[in-house]
Amino acid sequence: MKKGICMLLSSVFLLCSVPVWGAEITTQTHTFTAQVGTTNFTKNGVAQPLDVAIYLKDGYVMLPMRTFFSAISEDAIIHWDAESGIGTGMLGAHVVTFDVTKNQIQHNGKNIAVSGQMEVKEGRLFVPLRNWGAILQSCGYQIEENAITWDSNTKQAKLQLIEYGIQPNRNLEKLTLSGEGAAPVYTLAPTQAYDAIENIGDGLFLAAKSPYPYENDGVLLGGSENTYFILDQTGQPILTLEAGSVFHISYLGEGCFFVIDADQNTKSVIDKNGNTLFALPYEEIEPFSEGLARVQGLVDGKRKYGYVDTTGKLCIPLQFDQAEPFSEGLAKVRMGIEERKYGFIDKSGTFVIPLTDTIYMDFSEGLAEVRTETGRGYINQSGEIVIPPQYTWSTPFVDGTAFVCENDTIWLMDTDGKKIKHIGQCENVTAIVQNKNKDMLQMEQSIALPNGNQANINMWYDKTGEISKEVYEMKEDMAEGLAPVFDDTTKKYGYVDESGKRVIASVFDSASTFLDGYAVVNQKVTLADGTEDTAWGIVCNPNTQ
Repeated sequence: MKKGICMLLSSVFLLCSVPVWGAEITTQTHTFTAQVGTTNFTKNGVAQPLDVAIYLKDGYVMLPMRTFFSAISEDAIIHWDAESGIGTGMLGAHVVTFDVTKNQIQHNGKNIAVSGQMEVKEGRLFVPLRNWGAILQSCGYQIEENAITWDSNTKQAKLQLIEYGIQPNRNLEKLTLSGEGAAPVYTLAPTQAYDAIENIGDGLFLAAKSPYPYENDGVLLGGSENTYFILDQTGQPILTLEAGSVFHISYLGEGCFFVIDADQNTKSVIDKNGNTLFALPYEEIEPFSEGLARVQGLVDGKRKYGYVDTTGKLCIPLQFDQAEPFSEGLAKVRMGIEERKYGFIDKSGTFVIPLTDTIYMDFSEGLAEVRTETGRGYINQSGEIVIPPQYTWSTPFVDGTAFVCENDTIWLMDTDGKKIKHIGQCENVTAIVQNKNKDMLQMEQSIALPNGNQANINMWYDKTGEISKEVYEMKEDMAEGLAPVFDDTTKKYGYVDESGKRVIASVFDSASTFLDGYAVVNQKVTLADGTEDTAWGIVCNPNTQ
């Protein structure tokens, strides 16, 4: 079930002896008390919200359904339909319905034996407390014998339940920051002249200024009311596009910008000085890669893809049903809507690897992943299989190595297909995510609990093996030897090297990753009228100067 129960006063953790890779299955005991004639309802000794008195009916302690569900989990979803007399409580994948008219309780559509009579009072659905043992047991909690007790002297009912969970047992190195860091070197000092600045690479930046409050934390959004700027690395405007002239602008690389005019009827590609390079007769254009950009248009009423160069010349006609950017001189394409066939073309549009039913990934370091019925492997740029398809999953090569999984074991493999390092285990994996640099993995593993439920645990890996989440996140943003990191002490962002040593002091309210020697940062400022604004700046990377 969905996690959301806190460890409070009388909660107890007991480690079970069930072996799990990287974790232990745990149990947590929760105690609920309800005192008749009062609004005293507690969970682990902590009072829970209740504005109507608990009462007795036919010897059963009556408690509002909403109150108990909310106490079980802050993530519980509760609904009461007064017209039909049906209440519904949802705890993750568990759905419990309470039909007052039929005096029927169901869990995921199956009946639960009911003790006593439910009723509606003061607009609330009251359920005999005695039923909660069976209800929670059906939701995956463990209920021991005599879990519900009654004290006639204090008029207090008590219910105890045990919740299963998982507790990581890996002793992983945390991210430790050290040093003070040097003062930032700005090429553009923080300024309120812009509402957003985006580092687009090649020493160029896109910026925008809006006449309205800009609440997107520096994300460059479209709108004809904005004034747009192309800046150099010093923050000086190379080109200004006044409000009312442009609805959208984005960088395509190789000195080209895609522009949609204010009325959203004309699309064109311009250079950084505002000169039109070519009008765009296609529905879409993607960034240039190795001198060619993928475009999309209609051919006989069907969406097709081709490639143009930086002059707008259609070098490879619109003919593919899917097409990827060029990588290492080749581009993966697909033809066929239902019977899909994949292949690779060169920059002349000639098939280097013919169309087949085989599924390919893009080339990286001379090799591309191939997916077959026998598993995943790799081909070279001649289409020859150089590492046989035998792995459950695989990743692109980065710096001479790739991650592969064989028999629930993760290995680091070189381009010759040799396993060079054992990374970890991956049985019962529900999701694997490669980081943007493709040299690390985030993996979610499903663990079966003794009550039949499933719990998930996340793990993070680099090429050395398992790492902590904090180290993973730092390395994920590492570029040009530096990564932006939040400092819990100063509550500001700064930049650290791979060892966690501060290189640029933590003085920013937001900081982006470095690209081509520069990064965009911001600082909050308080104006004369007491309102807050954001000042945007550009800092240079001391490693590349």
